[in-house]
Amino acid sequence: MKYILLVALSTLIISCQTSPPKQELSLPSDTVGLAPLAKSPPSVLILDHKYFVVTYDRPTRLARHVTYSLTATQLKNSANATRSNKFKADPLLADYKELIVKPSEYLKTGYDQGHLANSKDFGFNQEAQDETFVMSNMAPQKPNLNRDAWLKLEDQVRKWACGEEEVKVITGPILGKNLKTLKSGLPIPNQFFKIVLDETPPKKMLAFIYNQTDKGDVMAEREIKLTELKKEVLPQINDTEKTNFSKYPIVPIKDWKSFDCFTKMKPAKIVKK
Repeated sequence: MKYILLVALSTLIISCQTSPPKQELSLPSDTVGLAPLAKSPPSVLILDHKYFVVTYDRPTRLARHVTYSLTATQLKNSANATRSNKFKADPLLADYKELIVKPSEYLKTGYDQGHLANSKDFGFNQEAQDETFVMSNMAPQKPNLNRDAWLKLEDQVRKWACGEEEVKVITGPILGKNLKTLKSGLPIPNQFFKIVLDETPPKKMLAFIYNQTDKGDVMAEREIKLTELKKEVLPQINDTEKTNFSKYPIVPIKDWKSFDCFTKMKPAKIVKK
């Protein structure tokens, strides 16, 4: 009898010490085109367009920011593509139809479909050039900003890319509260930011905040310091943009190498809205 009790007790002890089989957790993904980001808020989608990445804000249907690299080699081959002006809904949002922005939302609003990743930066490849016309890469911009002040900044970024050989560009609207909207409900940002990171040693950074009402050459006036960058921009992008900005000291414009290696593409008229 004692033997039977001992065997039963031993069996019970062994069974209690045996670990249950491990179960793999199936975590919901809130991203499109990329693996889920750690600690990524549920209101964000990552849209990987191969040549640039859009971090898409679900509540506003605007990009929080768009990120891409730009090199001198790419710009020297800019004649490989032509601008088509074929704006289109983002196909990566096909499973999120309520988040899709259509080109028609801008019609007769007085606002341009302002590129965040500029189309001229992608003239080295027709596929890349065409891809920049997805609506997730657009934000409402006044014509004076889109076709003048912002355009001048984009032209200069290409010159820095040529001079420094390679830069990383992070750009987007500042998604403030209580913004006015288009008739469709799409918010109209009051400001836009652009961060330029020099990827060739010694690494450095420039950052700008432009106003929706800007026109002309206001680059020197719109250059911001680290304190403004931390206050106005980084809170919006730090949850998804993994760049270690502390490695890029802000260096004045005058200390950046600037060279025009950009070959003009065939001109295309900007369609008035």
